[in-house]
Amino acid sequence: MTARDTSVPTAELVRRWESAARPAPTVAEVGSMLAERYRARPLAPEILSGGHLQNDEELRDGTQKVLWTITDPVTLLHCARHAFASLDAYLRHLESGRQEEDEAIQAEDGIERADVAYWTGLESPIPEEDHPYGLVLTQHALGQRVTVILEVEDGAVTGFKVEGVLGRMVDEHLEGLVGFPEPDPTFHEAVPVMRRGDPGDEMFVRHLRQAARFGLI
Repeated sequence: MTARDTSVPTAELVRRWESAARPAPTVAEVGSMLAERYRARPLAPEILSGGHLQNDEELRDGTQKVLWTITDPVTLLHCARHAFASLDAYLRHLESGRQEEDEAIQAEDGIERADVAYWTGLESPIPEEDHPYGLVLTQHALGQRVTVILEVEDGAVTGFKVEGVLGRMVDEHLEGLVGFPEPDPTFHEAVPVMRRGDPGDEMFVRHLRQAARFGLI
């Protein structure tokens, strides 16, 4: 991925955006992009059960949730390099996390290392009720999976959230392709929003710059 180009004046980006007049992408279009570019595959929403989707303050009520997940190792390596500037930087991040986890375990009895807990759960002969849910969340933290939650209204994707420590590259792509919903007083304050057409709105400008970066405007 190329670095974000901040040299284009905002006014020019707004002009391009107005000229493109792109409608919100359909759920099929976004799914095709995720499958082709990131080797993502559909994930049943039931996997993130236990109130995860319902209680996430960054997600909106009243929208259909469509999930895609990325586990392809080559794609995840590209995601790691993008998120941490280099694979060496990613390795240092993992080493730091391992040290912090070891220190926490020494300070508090009864804690199981995240990677050990993951494999213990996977190898359990009698899976617990939340077995898949817990494994997916642990894979997000370990860099083994990135999951995209699409918010769909009338067949169009109007919002999203990317989960996983390596999700930055996919998140930036969706910032440009989907953007964020318009502000609404019924939304939780954690929901990311943008004022479309307002060059003074930081989130709208972020949307424009990512759209330009990915050749969408």
